[in-house]
Amino acid sequence: MPQMGPIMWLYMYIFFLTLFLFFLTLNYFIGAPKKTHTEMKTPKPSLNWKW
Repeated sequence: MPQMGPIMWLYMYIFFLTLFLFFLTLNYFIGAPKKTHTEMKTPKPSLNWKW
């Protein structure tokens, strides 16, 4: 089905965008009361599993 190509790319883009925004807001609402702003700006070693 060639006509389903751009729609699938659009759904994947929206899915990853909402997933990224979800984890960003989750990290903000959970990590903000526990950490200061300077500690949030520094990269954490636990995020190295992505790379």
